[in-house]
Amino acid sequence: MNCIRRKNIIVLTSFGITLILLAVIALFVGSSSMTFIDALKALFNQGKEAHHVIIYNIRLPRIIAALIAGAGMAVSGVAMQAVLKNPMASPTSLGVSNAAVLGANIAIIVLNGGQIITEHGNSLGVSNPYFVSIFAFLFSLVAVAVVLLISKFTNLDTTAIILIGVAMSSFFSGITTLIQYYA
Repeated sequence: MNCIRRKNIIVLTSFGITLILLAVIALFVGSSSMTFIDALKALFNQGKEAHHVIIYNIRLPRIIAALIAGAGMAVSGVAMQAVLKNPMASPTSLGVSNAAVLGANIAIIVLNGGQIITEHGNSLGVSNPYFVSIFAFLFSLVAVAVVLLISKFTNLDTTAIILIGVAMSSFFSGITTLIQYYA
C-alpha cells in the first residue's frame, strides 16, 4: 500500500469517527433539561415519556436528516464536477443554492408559507410546513434547467457554464436581498 492511499484511508477513517462522535453528541445535547443519563434511558425505552419523545421524535430525526442532506449535497457536488469535468463546479457555483434560497424566501415572505401561528394558546406551529421546502426545491430545479438549456443550445466550454452559474447565483442573491429588504 503506497503512502497516498494510506493517508487517504487515515483521513477517511478519522472523518468517519468524527461523524459518529458528533452524531452521538447531537443525540445527547439539546435545549431540554434532560441529563445524559435521562437521554440514555430514553434511548433504550426507559425513563420518562417526554424524554422518549424528545429522543425519538426530535433528535434522532434531526441527526438522520443531517446525514442524508450532507450525503446528498456531497453526491450532487461530485456529480456536477464529474459532468462538467471541473473541480470548481458545485451547487453554489452553478446558482442552485441561491435559487433554492430565493424559492424559500418567496414562499416565506411573499406567500406567507412560513407564518407562525398560535394553536390552543400555548404552542406554535408553521402553516404549510412543506411549502417552503417544495418552493426551494422547485426553484433549484429551475436553476439546473436553465444551466442545462444554456449548455445544450450553446457551444460553451465548462468554464463558461460555471461563469453563467456564478452570474445566475448573483442574480438570485440580488432578488433575495430585494425581497428581504422590502419585507
